[in-house]
Amino acid sequence: YSRGMRNSSLVVSQVSPFETVKISRPQPRGRNPARVYIDSLRSPASRETQERALVMVLREVRDDADKKSDKDPMSVDDFPWHEMRKEHALWINAKLSQRNPPYGLATLRRLITAVRRVFYTSWDLGYIDSDTRDRCMQFPKVRGDVPPIGREIEKADIDALFSLCKTDTNLSARSTAALALLFNGGLRRTEVVSV
Repeated sequence: YSRGMRNSSLVVSQVSPFETVKISRPQPRGRNPARVYIDSLRSPASRETQERALVMVLREVRDDADKKSDKDPMSVDDFPWHEMRKEHALWINAKLSQRNPPYGLATLRRLITAVRRVFYTSWDLGYIDSDTRDRCMQFPKVRGDVPPIGREIEKADIDALFSLCKTDTNLSARSTAALALLFNGGLRRTEVVSV
């Protein structure tokens, strides 16, 4: 790993620290940090989302030769999460941050959260000490703005919508009123629907 000037991003090393992690015998379900973390989540949707996030991290961990194949990534249960240390956390962070094409901000935050929670669970299960846990969990904040969904509607589009309402006699009064509330009143779609 190398750091350039202060506040610059990490540069991904050509040699993955995961080459030093031997795929040992899988841990039992109740001792695998990733599985324990996933199972601790309350809703089935959260469990599925975070397991998918850890599988995405595993795809980044695999070497390039495996990445080019279409075979399924190794299971979250098969990876030795309990053997990961600070160098692995740095490498994962750099790999995720420098991915091309890049992950969206929400996805990147979800992936990093999943990895941080696995480190925390490794500590909770006694695989790492608190100092190692703290160092492993020091991912830099993911900064950026998410552009708002949708677009600003042009005046010509608004006029076209109002003129369309005039042609449909069955819905013209109701549709015109709804559009007037949206554009002139500043109401949200859900508010107009409830009126």
